[in-house]
Amino acid sequence: LERVVKNNPKDENVHAFLQKAYISLEDLDKALKLQDRLDSIRGYNEESAMQRYRLNMLLGDTRRAIYEIERYLDNDPENYQFQVFRLQLYEQTKQPQKKMIEAYEAVLKFDSRNLMLLNNLAWNLCISGGDLKRAEELSRITIMSEPSNPIYLDTYAWIMYHMEDYESALFYIQRAMAYETAETSKEIKMHYKKIKRKQK
Repeated sequence: LERVVKNNPKDENVHAFLQKAYISLEDLDKALKLQDRLDSIRGYNEESAMQRYRLNMLLGDTRRAIYEIERYLDNDPENYQFQVFRLQLYEQTKQPQKKMIEAYEAVLKFDSRNLMLLNNLAWNLCISGGDLKRAEELSRITIMSEPSNPIYLDTYAWIMYHMEDYESALFYIQRAMAYETAETSKEIKMHYKKIKRKQK
């Protein structure tokens, strides 16, 4: 196949077939390098960006995977799938709050009623010293929709704490404690202690 590719430098199908062979043999560096040649034949597009993203993820290079996603979004900012990939990578690599907020905002344009996204955006606005009024509005939607969700209640309580409404913060953190799970217990209890201190 490599010989065939060398003899047919402009044949897209032959290059794509060789790339598949490299991937099946787990020779991912060669598969990634071949993508440059494929792009020189057919041009850089969504398929190319997706392949680069996947190959870098398989190689464990999340930094480069993020670069490829961001690069494509510069060309096509309305691509929902790539916006979701970017958000997932940012969450996975614990990117700075500013980048997280930008990523949540972008995905919410397409999925404005997604409670998890609303909660996470509200949380990031809160802990980054962002717009607390907006954080409260977003978080309020989540607790009205799921009034027994301890994560959403905890977020709302923590926003109230940062807004210095300690009475409301205590009320909502106590509600969060009433519904807490083993997974959420530690953080909720930590927030409860901090809020409780403000009652003295």
